[in-house]
Amino acid sequence: MLTFIIRRLLIVVPMLFAISFLVYLGLELTPGDAVSHMISPEVADRISAEQLDEMREALGLNKSFFERYYIWIINVLQGDFGRSLAGGVAISEIVFDRLPATLELSFIAIVFSTIFGCLLGVFSALKKGSMTDNSLSIIGMLGISIPEFFFGLVALLIFALNLHWLPIGGRLLPGYETLWDRLPHICQAWYWH
Repeated sequence: MLTFIIRRLLIVVPMLFAISFLVYLGLELTPGDAVSHMISPEVADRISAEQLDEMREALGLNKSFFERYYIWIINVLQGDFGRSLAGGVAISEIVFDRLPATLELSFIAIVFSTIFGCLLGVFSALKKGSMTDNSLSIIGMLGISIPEFFFGLVALLIFALNLHWLPIGGRLLPGYETLWDRLPHICQAWYWH
């Protein structure tokens, strides 16, 4: 078992490296660069080509693709994920600000899916070959096949807008702090997960 876990962990490293390379390459192939995304079209008309080159030089965009990727990997390994193009905020700050909500939602989703999955699996196994078993299998296949964003939109439409059981968005209403208070928001967010 220990060798299996070690082998799996060793596979993760090259897989993360390959995924990061493909994402970085995909961003490289998109039209424009970071400077063109940072500057609004109204301001771009008033900036000279020399000023744009200076901005690209300051951001290191004049280096080759592989040099930039290498620098990015080294920075990520040191904990520097860079800055957001939209707001200029450190990406690590954005990640750590949202980490508690993500962990909370993930934990609730795992507990919910484990409990209901086991209960429905046992119920289906007890009624093997019956109409109930076939219906639960079809519902399970539909649940896996429907895209999450579509399921989330439909659930939001039904439970938040039509039935008013759940809030439309947000994580917590002002003045509420307990997990029980956040449960309606977690249920609403769980549809999107």
